Amino acid sequence: MIREIYCKLPTDQDYEMKIESDDEAYNILQQIKVVLGTKPGEVLGSPLFGCDLEKYLFTMNCNKDEILQMINYEIFSNVYYNTAKWTIGVDVLFGHNKNDAYEYALIDISLN
Repeated sequence: MIREIYCKLPTDQDYEMKIESDDEAYNILQQIKVVLGTKPGEVLGSPLFGCDLEKYLFTMNCNKDEILQMINYEIFSNVYYNTAKWTIGVDVLFGHNKNDAYEYALIDISLN
C-alpha cells in the first residue's frame, strides 16, 4: 500500500479534510500530477525531474510523439506503483475550435 500526503485543495471536487491518503489510485494520479506540473530544476537533488509542459504552451510546432515520449518517460521513471495491478496509459491529442478560433492540446491519462 502506498501512503502519500493528501494534496487536494478545498476548492477541488471531493475534497476531504485530512493529512494523508491511502487510496492507491488517488496517490498514483497525484504523483502523475506532480510530475506533469513540475519544471526540471525545481526539485532539489533531482535536476531532471519534471516535464516542463509550459514550454510547449505557445510553441507552434509541437510534436505529439515528442510530448508523449517525454510524459511516458517521466511517469515511468518517477511514479511508483504496482505494475502487476495498475496500467497507466497516456495519449496526446491536438485540436482546433473553429467557433472560438483557438488551438488546444489534450493530455489523456488513464489508470486501470
